[in-house]
Amino acid sequence: MDYAKMPLSLFRDSRLSKNDLRVLAVLIFRSNNEGKCWPSLANISAHSGLPQSRISEHTNRLKKYGLIDKKTKENSTNNQQIYTVFCKKSTSAVYTEPVYTDYTEPVYTDYTEPVYTDYT
Repeated sequence: MDYAKMPLSLFRDSRLSKNDLRVLAVLIFRSNNEGKCWPSLANISAHSGLPQSRISEHTNRLKKYGLIDKKTKENSTNNQQIYTVFCKKSTSAVYTEPVYTDYTEPVYTDYTEPVYTDYT
């Protein structure tokens, strides 16, 4: 299964349409560790489910909001774009230590072992 890890703050950004987020998700998915990728408009269209004729509109909006940069690849015969994704990593804190409160209950799932709290 293919997926793109996106900061939650992007979903709360009222400037972005659902189609902006779809295009951004494809660019994040396709980008390397440096945030760079160069998918064709047809590839972005196929992965996002949007018409190829609308992809440039959404990438221009993402660039306007500072979430990506796009430049034409040098010596490109077909005007291939190189995209740089700036929002790939979340800036919010990620907490990995357990939090113990009076309301902590055992957790049972198929994916984790039960969590028990000892309040003695």
